[in-house]
Amino acid sequence: MKNQKKLTRHFVSLSIIVCLGLFVITSILGLYYVYSIKRESAFNVTKVVEGMLKSHQYREAIYSLSNAKLGSFEAIGYYDFEGNRVFVLPPSLGPDYFKENRGILSKLTTTNISVDIFFDENQKQRAGTITYAYAHASAVKAILIFCVIGIMFLLPVLYKYKTLIKNSFEHDLLKEKNKGIKETVSQVWHDLNQPMQLLYALAENKNSMVHDEREKIKSACDDMRSILDDLKEKRDQLSRDKTISLCLAASIKEIIEKENLKLSLKEQHVLFEIIRDSLDAFSNINESMFKRILGNIVDNASKASSGGDLIRIVLSQENDWNIIAVKDQGHGIRPEQLDLIGKRGVSFREGGNGLGLSFAMEKVEEWGGKLSIISELDVGTTVTISLPKERAPKWFSGKLDIKNFKEFIFTDDRPVIHALVKDSLEKATGDIKSYFHHTSEEFEVWYLENKKELMAPIFVFDYDLGDNSRTGIDLIQDFNLESKSILLTNYYDDLLVQTKALNANIKIFPKGLIEYLGREENFT
Repeated sequence: MKNQKKLTRHFVSLSIIVCLGLFVITSILGLYYVYSIKRESAFNVTKVVEGMLKSHQYREAIYSLSNAKLGSFEAIGYYDFEGNRVFVLPPSLGPDYFKENRGILSKLTTTNISVDIFFDENQKQRAGTITYAYAHASAVKAILIFCVIGIMFLLPVLYKYKTLIKNSFEHDLLKEKNKGIKETVSQVWHDLNQPMQLLYALAENKNSMVHDEREKIKSACDDMRSILDDLKEKRDQLSRDKTISLCLAASIKEIIEKENLKLSLKEQHVLFEIIRDSLDAFSNINESMFKRILGNIVDNASKASSGGDLIRIVLSQENDWNIIAVKDQGHGIRPEQLDLIGKRGVSFREGGNGLGLSFAMEKVEEWGGKLSIISELDVGTTVTISLPKERAPKWFSGKLDIKNFKEFIFTDDRPVIHALVKDSLEKATGDIKSYFHHTSEEFEVWYLENKKELMAPIFVFDYDLGDNSRTGIDLIQDFNLESKSILLTNYYDDLLVQTKALNANIKIFPKGLIEYLGREENFT
């Protein structure tokens, strides 16, 4: 109801402005229309009077002017060539009616039209001037007619505009509502995803847990992942068909975590290999569609493989292309079937409908890429997605090279992330001193006490530091650490975070790629 009243007020205000504008325009048009008619009438009467004066028919001339006055004009004055009054109609107006200063109001409400008369045909001997006066009130009828015509044309336009405004208003409300839903879903996904990763890591630790306990944790992880997938799908539905410059490594890593949970029951595993310098592989695609396509390809690879087989996803770059190759060790595809794979409705797998790969090919081609399949019987199949390379955004840090630093200072509110970062540092280098903090207050106290002893530090902050209102960006700016800081966050794809980081000249590293932190060789 409140929004409807707001829309109504907006429409009424607009209608008033439009009507005022219409009145001004029609008034000008009406006055000009009447003026042109009066001027034409004055010119015609003057020609008639001029002819009568030439033939010395003075009485007839005055009679013609009297008729013209009664028919079209408020007053008529005739002055000779020296400017002396000959007569004024009606006589009650006074001899100097057309010369005296009648005031601004009188000038605004009447118009004078002067027409010269001549004795000769060549119009060189001026006999005098006839001045015709008419009141603007005579234009009211014309103005009203123009107004009615204008309103008749404007009413449908205003109604259409009201409909457009209403639709736009409702669209903005829906967009704002969807934005709130999207932010809530993103926050819930962020809060659930990290503890689920810890559970999964525990389940993978075969040395510290018996088989039954490990399977229970994996089952719980499956349930949590199902909830997370539903949440992300709801979020992605709000931006369906929208393409963005997507970090392929981070997106693929999310898909692999999901697929490994599903495939663990079959004792299959997806291995992710990032060829050197491909961390900064970006392509302009739709994120949810890409994850759906790659997930379907991995599912197909799993179904074609036996228990215990390894599925590899390799991300590399070649010239202007980002290459994603999904390689399995399955039974392969027959050569005569390979040419038909990807056509809509064609499938050689039991229970298949032939829609998944055809959909994938269509979408990849929409993004300017291509999808190809090579296969060898009893060896395996490789599905390759080639996507146009995009320049990495300015906010993206790419490979986080830490070999030139002496101290690594990390601030994140989640202990599980601390464990993952420590593990990555041990694999990358053992020569760097590391310091870990859970809150902004803890970091602040430590930094103020130790900043003078730091030799070559690299500071890494999470964006969201829990309940504290200060973000990682706030801390970096508060202590002027922009030139030696990195933001490690799951919010790397959030436009607001990207904008803040760009404005502060801070680089972002996706938290999902934390295990590749500081490593220089091919990542596996």
